[in-house]
Amino acid sequence: RDWSSDVCSSDLSSWQVLAVAAVYVVVTRPLDVLDAGFVFTFAATAALLTVMPWTTTWSLPRPWIWVATSLASSIAVDMTLLPASAALLSRVSLAGPVLNLVAVPLMGVVQIAGLVTALPQPIDAVSRASGLVAHLAATGIVESARLVDAWPRLNLRVPAPEPWLLAVYYAGLVVFVIACRNPR
Repeated sequence: RDWSSDVCSSDLSSWQVLAVAAVYVVVTRPLDVLDAGFVFTFAATAALLTVMPWTTTWSLPRPWIWVATSLASSIAVDMTLLPASAALLSRVSLAGPVLNLVAVPLMGVVQIAGLVTALPQPIDAVSRASGLVAHLAATGIVESARLVDAWPRLNLRVPAPEPWLLAVYYAGLVVFVIACRNPR
């Protein structure tokens, strides 16, 4: 039996897929574990996987469920990345949850419009229109980040925490997640 059929099986949970991806990166590019992109990507994904089961239990009106889920997801990611951001970037942003309400949907628009732009188009107008949409959405992302220009206190410069403090924080976070695992 081929191992790849097991790895690519639809029976895998999201956590198993995240673990396989992390192991793959560690094995093929071990120095990437020291890269901020690796830390932020896998930690943010773990935060989203943790908070999503909780959001499915909420009974809110349809437009509010999107706002509540987006805010909860963004807060979970920010709380997970807070110490890593302080350690790797010497910065902590308090504007993330609000800015993500704008940036995340716009990033989806950028990606979809970018894909349409890159497709071979029999009609040049389609490429131009999708390129314009991608440009406007990307501009919206960049301009939304100007909130921290208006209120610089939302983006704090902080000293890097000691490694033992990071270990205590993340150990406590893991204990919290395990203790609160089943929202139902």
